[in-house]
Amino acid sequence: MLKTEEFDYKKYINAIYFGLKKDIDNFLQQYEQKQSFDYSIFASLWQENHFTLIFSLYTQTGALYLLYGLYYKQPIKDFVKVRFTMNEYESLKTFLNKITEKKQYVPLFIYTKMKLDEAFVFVVYPQSRSLKTKNVEHLNENIFESNTSDSLINFKQFFKSDLVETLENTCKEYEKKLAEFAKNDPSLKPIKTDIMCDIKEAYNNIITERCEDNAEEPNEKEKIKRKAVKNMNAQYRADRGTITALDLL
Repeated sequence: MLKTEEFDYKKYINAIYFGLKKDIDNFLQQYEQKQSFDYSIFASLWQENHFTLIFSLYTQTGALYLLYGLYYKQPIKDFVKVRFTMNEYESLKTFLNKITEKKQYVPLFIYTKMKLDEAFVFVVYPQSRSLKTKNVEHLNENIFESNTSDSLINFKQFFKSDLVETLENTCKEYEKKLAEFAKNDPSLKPIKTDIMCDIKEAYNNIITERCEDNAEEPNEKEKIKRKAVKNMNAQYRADRGTITALDLL
């Protein structure tokens, strides 16, 4: 019998987050290249990149159906409730009002059934709160990993953009103005700005280090991770059974 791997939902959520962030970064870069303040340009790019599909009414309806299916599919006696904060519940009511206006009653029926079955629990915070962290599931293997390849690509694109020339011109203009003011104010000491040289040097150093085979890097990450896990698992005084002055009273 094949062993089913445990689903890492945190890794899944992080993948969605970073994917959306990358799409947004690309979208803003495209808009910047247009060099326009016209909203119609923005709207056109919005359509071309299919951002209209994000949280559309169909997506929200599908999410409700999925929530309905997963809830009643639970193979346990006492179902795990669906947690709702006040803001989330307000968003749900807004969605239901839109569905009602379109005279689509199946989503309303599903919501009513789940509410009558007490599938929802209304809470203050999305996550459970406790006095002590009971686990460190969020410290998975990917917590110390960074997508350096994308960062280097973006860094390389930075040198090809007009921002480099703009930054260099700004530095030169700053030095020029500072020198002019220094003639009238002896307290000002003009300095030569080497910020672009420093950035280019840092970029070259990063490229060089990435090309080297550093076998110690994974071990260093593992040490940091173990140290963090050890700190999160530190026991309270009561858990260790330590006798204090209060215990003697």
